Amino acid sequence: MGGAIRAVCSARYPSLVAAALVLLGGALFTDGILAARAPVFADAHTSVLASAIQLGASPELDVSLSPLQTAFLQFDMSTLPGGISSADIGLARVRLYVRSVAAAGALEVRPVTDSWTESGITWTNRPAKSGGRDKKTSIATNSFVDFDVTPFVTGNVPVAFVIATGSNDGVDFNSREASTNKPQLIITTS
Repeated sequence: MGGAIRAVCSARYPSLVAAALVLLGGALFTDGILAARAPVFADAHTSVLASAIQLGASPELDVSLSPLQTAFLQFDMSTLPGGISSADIGLARVRLYVRSVAAAGALEVRPVTDSWTESGITWTNRPAKSGGRDKKTSIATNSFVDFDVTPFVTGNVPVAFVIATGSNDGVDFNSREASTNKPQLIITTS
């Protein structure tokens, strides 16, 4: 019954649900599961065509193979309730809004461990990719895409990711500078 009531409230009163999220500090408790959203702290895309130019102030994150472009995201985990550890996290997803798709292909998300800043990252000094990945092959314009990053989120410590492609791809995502549909990290605990 509770799930049906939540579904009706979410569908009929989305602003009320959003206000509840704000009042609860970005956390929503449902049947013992906490859903929290960590804001993007920094994001930027880099391009081989502008190897020394900083592109962090753009309202979009461009990812493509030709020209080679990658997108970087950092999330502020300090907004999560204290005491959350990797053992508590059931699912962590990077959610991005797709502005446009120029060419279909496969995108992947990987963690990055080297530090970078939105105002300083360029193609020349970008951090290396590491670890495993989640790959998406079906992405549509004007929609959200979620990448599973659960193994890389370990609680209240900042995390950073790179979105890259290994195929003939061309996708633009909203960045944190966009007016709506900004990147977010969604955490659910079990």
